[in-house]
Amino acid sequence: MKVAIVIVVTAVIAHILLTKIKNHKKSGTTVENSRNGKIKGVLLVRKDLKMTPGKVAAQAMHAAYSAGMEANRKKSMSLWNSGCPTKLALKVSSKEEMKDITDKCISQNIPVFKIFDAGRTQVEPNSWTVSFIGPCYESEIDSITGHLSLY
Repeated sequence: MKVAIVIVVTAVIAHILLTKIKNHKKSGTTVENSRNGKIKGVLLVRKDLKMTPGKVAAQAMHAAYSAGMEANRKKSMSLWNSGCPTKLALKVSSKEEMKDITDKCISQNIPVFKIFDAGRTQVEPNSWTVSFIGPCYESEIDSITGHLSLY
């Protein structure tokens, strides 16, 4: 139940943040939004760190904020503006699995936002806690993350 609440809260916060950025100033058509397909964003959460639901929510907010700010900076908000994009939280078993997945995304020019914790509460300093992948086309993200389970 706590995990479901964390995911819902994170999705709501990400949606609010991205809506505020969207309303700030719309950009024109870009190469990115001229392609067809559903848009998706994926949060990867490391299960081996055994973070509490509140800690995961805080890390997810950092990731969503980073993704939204970068999309706004690159004027690629049109990807988020193309409808109501899918947002999922997926679990990875280790830092090595997180690295493997994010490296594959980076090699395919899919945006990746890595979050490293300061280590003041539950995890060691500089622990790689979560990553946000996207916004990007669902088919491209699924080709890399489709084997992962929901968080």
